[in-house]
Amino acid sequence: EYGISLDWNFLFKRDYWRSEKLDHHTQSLPDRDSLLSRKNSTDTAILHVNNLVKQFGPDKIAVDNVSFDLYENQITSLVGPNGSGKTTIFNCLIGIYKQTSGTIKIQNNDGKNFDTRINMEMLRKSMGYCPQHDILFDLLTIKEQIEFYAIARGYEKHKEKIANEMLHLMDLENFKDLYCNTLSGGMKRRLSLACAFIGDTKIILLDEPSSELDPSNRRLLWDWLRSMKQGKTLLLTTHFMEESDALSDRIIIIANGNIKADETSAKLKEKYGSGYKLIINKQNNFYTNDIKNVLCHYLPELKIEIDIHGGDVVFRTNQQPNKQFVQALHHLETMKQENRIKDYGVQNSTMDDVFLKLTRDTNIENESKSISMNTDILGL
Repeated sequence: EYGISLDWNFLFKRDYWRSEKLDHHTQSLPDRDSLLSRKNSTDTAILHVNNLVKQFGPDKIAVDNVSFDLYENQITSLVGPNGSGKTTIFNCLIGIYKQTSGTIKIQNNDGKNFDTRINMEMLRKSMGYCPQHDILFDLLTIKEQIEFYAIARGYEKHKEKIANEMLHLMDLENFKDLYCNTLSGGMKRRLSLACAFIGDTKIILLDEPSSELDPSNRRLLWDWLRSMKQGKTLLLTTHFMEESDALSDRIIIIANGNIKADETSAKLKEKYGSGYKLIINKQNNFYTNDIKNVLCHYLPELKIEIDIHGGDVVFRTNQQPNKQFVQALHHLETMKQENRIKDYGVQNSTMDDVFLKLTRDTNIENESKSISMNTDILGL
């Protein structure tokens, strides 16, 4: 059911017996300069995904013509609704699924690209993977579990050293003799992450790495991942938009098997966000329109989003922070000192706003296509 099967006559093929199956040539791709083209980076591109398609049966396209690069020394988040294709992309990257079409290429230390369709063994040696659900041996201790992964990676002679280093890095030294079936969900998660970083892995895939972690340990994990990205390429999925915002150098948003955006967090907020919110707590004798008339001198496109009688009023503006924006804040401070308003605050767009906008637009587009298709069928 899982894994990439070989042809029945694989033993008689030259490629099976060759130690290196190098693809020196990168094919020219027709949509290389498309709207969602690759983002330039000062770091080295380690993994190239080109026009990836994965289809299940005649009608189900889980991943539809996806292209992106992963860079050294960067953390990239892959986010999307349930069923958007995130897990399918991961399964194609690690070799559980064979792509229907498209290429996945990994760059070696000499700058040459290997096509994973005929170099899957090399990709697996270069890649660490932390699955969404912890896969641990109940009757092994924490230290034995790490040593087992070190042996499986080909580091049997150094298993003791590797185990001690990972125990220290994940703050598990005091629990090394506990059996895996006695661990809490958070400790199992930390152990699974430690196993993903064992060996000379250049690419680390993390499927919801912070699940089962409380907020305090989640933030400790963020700091740890930032410290571990040097010399490596990290790709993670998460349902926490706050996590993708705080942790990622780049965020890829996918919906219905298509990439909808691929930018830094700041650029996504600027491009797809809803701007800034000004939250003002009014005095009883000062009206919303009076406040709006004053602020519109600085922010002409200001709109009222929420207005609570005798309470807060929320204004929204897409204007980016500039001289006029600062002057508006200075004026609010003056109004506060003059007791015309009680207090005020500023709130930036969040990644939740960006995510909801992009996925909502996708749903509206799909509904429109469905209505159009039904109309065509009915001959209207």
